[in-house]
Amino acid sequence: MRFPAARRARKLLLFFGILACLAVTSPVSPPIMAAPGPALLVPSVSANVRPLPNDNGWNNASVVVSFECEDAPVSCSAPAPIANETTAFEVFGYGNDGVTEAQTSVFVSIDVTPPVVTITSPSSGTTNASSAAIEAIVSDSRSGVDAVYCNGERGDS
Repeated sequence: MRFPAARRARKLLLFFGILACLAVTSPVSPPIMAAPGPALLVPSVSANVRPLPNDNGWNNASVVVSFECEDAPVSCSAPAPIANETTAFEVFGYGNDGVTEAQTSVFVSIDVTPPVVTITSPSSGTTNASSAAIEAIVSDSRSGVDAVYCNGERGDS
């Protein structure tokens, strides 16, 4: 089918006019901009042992391990009381911010049993008017023996 030139021009103009309207009125999404907010923080957990152990890492009484959680956790482990004798018992604590979980652990050693002292010299029942040398065997099956004192003086090993 053939259209006269004037009619073709109107149709083309109408066609381009519709395209122009579509181009102008078509919805264009604006760039998505994130609203500024707090930085994403990862939770952290730290453990505290009370009372503190001695220099060799031992306690001679019950302990409580408590946990501190930072960076807005939803949950944090409850304190853990440890009463029984134990060697290098690992206690775990957890913190959770609803998305990420953090954990920590600490080792606890408790020895409430006193060392065994066996006097080997002088023999039992011996009396002495002057000073006497004392020999003994000292042992501790759990935490070991760090030092021996007699009347406030350190003995030789």
